[in-house]
Amino acid sequence: MPGARRSLTLMELAQLVEDSHGSDELAKALTLLEVGSPACRRGMRKLHELTREVCHPDHTIAVAECRAAPGLWRELEQLAPAEQLAAIESDEQYQTWGLSRLLQRRSAELAGTDPESAARLAILAARIPRHLGEAYGEEHLQDLQGLAFCYLGNAWRELGELHSAGDAFDMARTLWQTKTGTGYSSVKVEALVLEALLRRDQRRLPAAVALLDSVIEIYASAPEDLSEPDLYDPERDAAARVHRSWCLYHMGQEQAAAAGLEAAAGLVVRKRPARLALAVRSGLLWCSVRLGLADVEARLTAAHQLADQVGDEADRLRLRRAEARIDLAAGDRELAELTLRKAAMGLLELDLGIDAALAHLDLAALYLDAGDVAAARQLGDQILPVFSSREVERNVIAALLLFLNACWHDRLTPGLLGELAALIERERRPSLAWWSAAKSMPLSRRTGDAGAAAPP
Repeated sequence: MPGARRSLTLMELAQLVEDSHGSDELAKALTLLEVGSPACRRGMRKLHELTREVCHPDHTIAVAECRAAPGLWRELEQLAPAEQLAAIESDEQYQTWGLSRLLQRRSAELAGTDPESAARLAILAARIPRHLGEAYGEEHLQDLQGLAFCYLGNAWRELGELHSAGDAFDMARTLWQTKTGTGYSSVKVEALVLEALLRRDQRRLPAAVALLDSVIEIYASAPEDLSEPDLYDPERDAAARVHRSWCLYHMGQEQAAAAGLEAAAGLVVRKRPARLALAVRSGLLWCSVRLGLADVEARLTAAHQLADQVGDEADRLRLRRAEARIDLAAGDRELAELTLRKAAMGLLELDLGIDAALAHLDLAALYLDAGDVAAARQLGDQILPVFSSREVERNVIAALLLFLNACWHDRLTPGLLGELAALIERERRPSLAWWSAAKSMPLSRRTGDAGAAAPP
């Protein structure tokens, strides 16, 4: 139709942005266009998202290769692992920046559920940069290669191969030390978050917090960083704050953890991934329980509501441990006992042996608190099914044997209970799915310290 106005395609807009870098007049015209056109503003937002996702400043590369990468991966996905690697090495169509970044993101998505596949994808992602030409920029290629090593380390972390994971991060660090890379903060942030998860899993919690502090500091300066307009990522910022709070909580710094969770809760409320939102609510609940705050009932309700919407049965059962502490603090021992028994049975049915064992130890703390020696003795028999859980390994079995023996011979004390609970906690795989800690079961209500923590 003559005179009809046509919106710019995303690729046309990307080309205009690239051309404007060398032309003040074109840059001004593009600014005016963005101000006056809602479609242009939407397009610019999409470009910013793509350049952040692709981690390359060239908008045309971001658009073209983001579009092509899913189709390339669908073709590769049909091949056996060895054939995938051969195709990456020999077929130029698979040697693209966008495909490497897609493989890195897919590796991150799969790491928690299928770490072996995540590792294979990260290896493929790491092979691509060596085949890419100078058109991408040598420093950018070094960034891409280093990030692929970090995602490989992340997959090995999920496999429990913490030493190999550390080697992968060392390879990335060595690459960036011997070859400069771009030095972009966006690349640094991505690597720091992944390394922080490794330090967390190694139980080096202060080191993990320090790395996440660096991430938050980088994001805090992002709005003024004109050299990287696409740096700020609210999702990654929120995740960093939640992981940092998890570490602080398990270091015994509940107030600092709660403050970090509140800050995370204020970020991208409508877009935040559901699991991250649930971690925020669960974490705030456990902080309130540990600190003895008056808002625990409201926190429990909020956590239960979200767990019912987006969580699974394991999430709901773990919340019951917090619920029992609240019931006991309110003086309702019978309800707390019933809640813990339901939680322990449900966790066993899900083969979550460590969580089930800790629920039984919570029951033991409740019985010690009430001076109910007979009930504590019976726990020795009731905890036996936990031994058959696939999740329970040698160190946990040893702790449970000590617990069983102490129950049967009336030798269970608050001090021993705290030590055994802490030992079992240390055998847990760190995860945002759980916040409860061994020290959080109230003891000694008769001495007036109902909210006190059990001895470590």
